[in-house]
Amino acid sequence: DFIAERPSDVVKFSYWTARFIYAEARVTGNSLWCTLYERRWPVFHDALCYTSKGKHLDWCTKYQETLFGKTNVTLEVYHRELKRGFAMSVMPALVHFEAKLNAYLVQYISANKVRPEAIPAADVHRLRFCPPCARERLEVGLVAQRRMPQDDTDLFYPHRVLQGTDGLAPGQSVELQWKMQHSSPFGWWHGTLESISYEHNGPRATATIAFGHFPRDSRWYRMQVRFGDGEIRSNDYGGFTGGIRACSDVEARHWSRYLPQTCAER
Repeated sequence: DFIAERPSDVVKFSYWTARFIYAEARVTGNSLWCTLYERRWPVFHDALCYTSKGKHLDWCTKYQETLFGKTNVTLEVYHRELKRGFAMSVMPALVHFEAKLNAYLVQYISANKVRPEAIPAADVHRLRFCPPCARERLEVGLVAQRRMPQDDTDLFYPHRVLQGTDGLAPGQSVELQWKMQHSSPFGWWHGTLESISYEHNGPRATATIAFGHFPRDSRWYRMQVRFGDGEIRSNDYGGFTGGIRACSDVEARHWSRYLPQTCAER
């Protein structure tokens, strides 16, 4: 028996078989490159998967682009520059990988000019993409651009206020949106929710949050915040506040590794 009656049929069979094998190899190969990418740059992988919105990504090309410093991602960085004033916070930044340094080069998004910080690849735990529970509400795929008018900037991540009061209960580990200057983006500041009071005539609530890395007699130890309606509000302690989100158990454990050994200064 023969696989075909005529030589031309054999050629067609070989052609379509080769195309099938090539297509299957590409799918398998892309999956392998995806795995390699995730292992080397897990936070970048998380960000790219989300912002691609389901579109096909060529992970081999992405791997090469990231290796050569051509992939810039908006991430959040724990304990900015390892300064005491930024303890127990995450701050937004544009990040790319610098192969020569084997480090992530971080350019903080700020109203003021800030020198870049190099974070060694071994310290990738200091980087995260916007938490899953906040991504849709903050529309993370739409990032504010430089030179954008302030009224427009406030509509975009990481300047956008997180709306809502759901999922909060006293005793929880929480993150508060806070910033010192109105034109700066929000950072997230970690604390414990002591109490929450809901308003009956709207989507707002008032929360009392304790920041345990400050001494109990510090003016920074406890803060009362009105939130929930997406408004930016000035704060009695200085700066401006936005929304509040509850941390998962995994996130709370991750925060514990940044807790200062001694209380921050008053």
